Amino acid sequence: MKRTISALIEKDSEGLIRVISLLTRRKFEIESITISACERKFYERLTIVVINSNEEMDQAYQLTKQLQKLLNVVSVEDITCIPSINRELVLIKLQVNIIEKNEILNLSDIFKLKIIDITESTIIIEFTGNSVKVIALQKVLEKYKILELIKTGEIALTRESLIDEPSLQQYDNNHPYLKKTLGILSSNIKSFNNSLLSDDSILHTNYYSDTFSNYE
Repeated sequence: MKRTISALIEKDSEGLIRVISLLTRRKFEIESITISACERKFYERLTIVVINSNEEMDQAYQLTKQLQKLLNVVSVEDITCIPSINRELVLIKLQVNIIEKNEILNLSDIFKLKIIDITESTIIIEFTGNSVKVIALQKVLEKYKILELIKTGEIALTRESLIDEPSLQQYDNNHPYLKKTLGILSSNIKSFNNSLLSDDSILHTNYYSDTFSNYE
C-alpha cells in the first residue's frame, strides 16, 4: 500500500542530493517526490509517497528512520494514518470532436474540472484532488484520446480533525504509528465530549458534524 512521508529539510541543493541518494541506494519503491517552499525561511517541505509492497518489511518505517539520520533533515514523519489533507494536480490534453467536447464540459461539473484551453479539436483540463479522485478521473477519460498527461507529486498537510478509522485496520495493534494516531483520536474525542458539557454544546456538535461530512 501507499505511505505518505512528510519531512522538513534545510534549503540546500546538497541536502536534496543526500535524500535522493538515500532513496536510490536503499532501493525504496517511490511513487512520487515533491519538494517546495514552506512556512519557514531557508527550509523546504518534502513529501514522499512510498509503495510498501513487502509485507515482511515496513519500508516506510525504515525510510523514516534513515531520513532522520541525515544532517539536513529537521523533522520527518509518516503521516499516512494521521489526519491529513492530500492533494495532487493533473493537467490533461485531450483530442475531441464536437460531441466529445460537450461530454467533457458536462464532466467538468461532476469532477469540478477547470477548462484551461479549448480549440476545435483539443481541450486541456486541470483537476486537483486526492489520489483516489485523480485515478477515478483518469478511468473516466480512458474512452477519449489523451494526447498528453502530467501530474504533480502528492502534497500533504496534517489536519486538526478526527481521522477516518478504517484506514487504521491494516496495522497491527502494536505498530508505533497506529499507537500515535489512536492517541490523537482519543484526545480529540475527549475534547469533544468535554465540549458537550459547555453552554455551546449545540455549536460544537454542529462543528464536528460538518467536519465528518466534509472529510476528504
